[in-house]
Amino acid sequence: MLSVSLGLFDVAGDMASYYIATINSLLGGFAPVPPLS
Repeated sequence: MLSVSLGLFDVAGDMASYYIATINSLLGGFAPVPPLS
């Protein structure tokens, strides 16, 4: 179960990074975000 939970957190982190990058692109990249990992 622990490995499944870690996998879900990893996927959620990837999705969050994707959405953050998309929002920054739409805003013109005013607030660059350092990679989380």
